[in-house]
Amino acid sequence: MIRKIVGAAILLLLTGTGLVYLLVPRQLNIQKETLIRANINAAAFYYRSAAKMLAWWPGNMEADSTLQYNGYRFSVTKRYEDGADIVISKGDWQQPSVFSLIATGKDSMILNWKLAIPTGMNPIGKLRKRYEAAELKLAMDSIVANFRRFTENTENTYGITVSKGKFTDSILVTSSWYSPEFPTTEKIYEEIAGLEHLSAQHNATITNVPMLHISKDEQHGYNTMVAIPVNKEVPVGGQRAIKRLFTGNTLITEVKGGYATVAIAEKRFERYKIEYSYVSPAVPFQSLVSNRLLVKDSSQWITRLYYPIF
Repeated sequence: MIRKIVGAAILLLLTGTGLVYLLVPRQLNIQKETLIRANINAAAFYYRSAAKMLAWWPGNMEADSTLQYNGYRFSVTKRYEDGADIVISKGDWQQPSVFSLIATGKDSMILNWKLAIPTGMNPIGKLRKRYEAAELKLAMDSIVANFRRFTENTENTYGITVSKGKFTDSILVTSSWYSPEFPTTEKIYEEIAGLEHLSAQHNATITNVPMLHISKDEQHGYNTMVAIPVNKEVPVGGQRAIKRLFTGNTLITEVKGGYATVAIAEKRFERYKIEYSYVSPAVPFQSLVSNRLLVKDSSQWITRLYYPIF
């Protein structure tokens, strides 16, 4: 009887050991692949240093710039234009991994993060490695999800929220002038008032808020143009002109703040357009949602920026 029990126990042990070797290979491959709807250049900026990674990392950073999450330590040993080598460790265990980005379009990419974990020959050790691999994959899933959420939001990567739309106001009555100094708010609205008066004289209906474009020339002076959209052309002369605006697709963002805040947003808007490889048939412009003469606190000004694109 005892021999039968011992024999059965040995058989069960051998069967269990065989199943472990059958189910747990010598090497466990962990791979996380996900589609991210963002520009690869904007996303890559946020893994080029530990400080940048901390903006989206779900855990903490140690004094030596090693990142932590769920008991694991992540040390970036080398960075590339399209990825990084990351050593993952816990206790006395460590293993290298490869984190890479592959562009699939101007506004999308694939993130691929992979590593291989040797399981050894010990059946108990193999089972432990399988459990640890499953635990590590959950941590990697959370990290990748954070990176995707962060990079898909242009407010995070560019500091502005960008949307696409269409601009339908095609006829503009404009006034342009040059000045050695940055144009004052009073001057801008003086010109706008003149255009409004001209439009009223000829029974033209104003269809949207005033528009503004300011550019700096090589002599460090300023070329300024203000415009109001109208429903029909009116007689013009001198510094005033009728312009036909490109009616089609446009990038749009909205800014709250004064001239300096708007200027920063315009630079970010330009970077967005370049990195997403958009071609523009016209100059970007400001749409003056707030009347800057009436709203004395410039931090409360609302300005909508438009960038026409093909």
